[in-house]
Amino acid sequence: MHRSPTHEVETDVAYSALLHEHEVTFEDVGGEGPPILLTPGVDTSASQLAARFTAFATIYRVIAWNPPPVLDSDATREHARLALALLHHVGIERSIFGGDGPGALVGLRAGLFAPDRVRGVLLFDLPAHDADEYARLDELDIPTVVVHAPAAPGTRSRASLETLTSPLRDARGVHLLEGDDHALAPARAGTVDLAIRDYLESLPA
Repeated sequence: MHRSPTHEVETDVAYSALLHEHEVTFEDVGGEGPPILLTPGVDTSASQLAARFTAFATIYRVIAWNPPPVLDSDATREHARLALALLHHVGIERSIFGGDGPGALVGLRAGLFAPDRVRGVLLFDLPAHDADEYARLDELDIPTVVVHAPAAPGTRSRASLETLTSPLRDARGVHLLEGDDHALAPARAGTVDLAIRDYLESLPA
């Protein structure tokens, strides 16, 4: 996999690209191994996610992007479309998708929209609000792992998460965390990184 030319910008991230009339900023770090595309949630940024996944960047190519504001009433749909366009821009045909909060929904939507381009889905702290993607989880035939802190603000409860994820056709684990820190909080790195590593190593080539 090659890295397409990008231009440096004076922001907290390394690169930018014009995709479907949206200026998208992103980090692109790590090795030449399988790519992981990360979509941040409400309280995180591309730089924070890239830093959080540093432990995996020695092997995996880690790309974290900042979804731009969109006018589409279905923002998740537009962000999934932009995420796939970003992969094309950097020369990647197929990737693992990961995200926290609303960013997790982007991975689900991409998997439903273009399953041939999604190698796996990493879901962190699924939002408590209703989403179209939840009603279609039984259609998702992609290796999926959930790492979730039910007590964290804005996330689904333990009971609702277990009901929600039961239709997944290729579930690779639902890891429920104690305490009210979000799943990707630095303090959780030891436990959460082990779950991520086990999942990544379980994926078919």
